[in-house]
Amino acid sequence: MSVYKDMMMLEMESPREMYSDMMKTIKKSDEKKALQRLIDEYGLGKVYYMFQTNRRRFFQAVLQNWATHKQMMKAKG
Repeated sequence: MSVYKDMMMLEMESPREMYSDMMKTIKKSDEKKALQRLIDEYGLGKVYYMFQTNRRRFFQAVLQNWATHKQMMKAKG
């Protein structure tokens, strides 16, 4: 049982590694802020799971969050 537990611990990534993996793929600072808003809203685990399993949907979610935020800021000012 301890061998299995050791293997599982090796496969788990720290939150810092998960966050840096996602940030490496995004170039624009506005999109990085959108990613941070997604993490705040849904949690790091859920956003990272989407990043690992469905990259296309991950990038669509980041861009959608960015566009929504931009639209809200336009409406305010």
